[in-house]
Amino acid sequence: MLFGDLGNDSLIGGTQVDSFLGGAGIDMLTAGTSGDSCDTDPTDIVRGICQTDRTGPAITGATAPSSVAAGTVLVISWRASDPSGLRIPDPNTPTTWSLLSGPNGFLSWCGFPAPGQQVSGDMNGGLFAINCLVPANAVNGEYSFSLDALDVFGNHPLASTTGSFMVTGGATDSAAPHLSNLTMSGATFAAGDAITFDWDATDDTGVSYSLPWAFGPNGFLVDLNTGRLWLDYGVGTLVSGTALDGHYSVTLQLGSAAPPGTYTLWFSVGDVLGNKSFAPVGATFTVR
Repeated sequence: MLFGDLGNDSLIGGTQVDSFLGGAGIDMLTAGTSGDSCDTDPTDIVRGICQTDRTGPAITGATAPSSVAAGTVLVISWRASDPSGLRIPDPNTPTTWSLLSGPNGFLSWCGFPAPGQQVSGDMNGGLFAINCLVPANAVNGEYSFSLDALDVFGNHPLASTTGSFMVTGGATDSAAPHLSNLTMSGATFAAGDAITFDWDATDDTGVSYSLPWAFGPNGFLVDLNTGRLWLDYGVGTLVSGTALDGHYSVTLQLGSAAPPGTYTLWFSVGDVLGNKSFAPVGATFTVR
């Protein structure tokens, strides 16, 4: 495997199968034998037969436990290989990695993504694994993982590799906080006005956040011309009660360009376990 760097390089292959990465600049790539692969840009000069590798690594042999107890280590292993060579990892991009997800979306239990650590093999292929501590309060249920990888030319696998596992012995609360008793400081407002929202929120393990959103007459949260929200962003403040059962309030500003019409309220709510919801609450207000 022959690497150039910034500037103009001359890379010459021998009698074995080689992979060339010229890098930035004007590079001279001399293929030494049939089967060589090159990563080129329009300014590069290629001598000999150098094929373009557009096929990503192969991921095989993925294994994961059918279930894992909350508070213990989840181990997922797999093999990744590529005849041109796997990507050499750097602080920003691993060679191969896993994405974990659950009922509430992607997880960052062991990084996002979780980089695979090479257990054995060489730059063309080997065994990789993640060792991921499952939080003691992870919600019981089914979780999934997907695997990805890069070769030296930046190609991904042609097909995704996925799997699943169950978490047991963790939290039993799998429901997002419940919202009730929503009130507003009025029913009709002018563009630029401030609106005060009050509501109650309850959750078995504790509300982490709750906040309102307003879909405008255009059917979007934002002014499509400017990208600005019709209603300012703001998380509700606990005014009374506790995170298990409390009363919340927030005052938010309407955009100065908010057009006349009906605005529909949605709420984002989440608890300390990561259970969350984004849904309409059956309330509207009017901008005159």
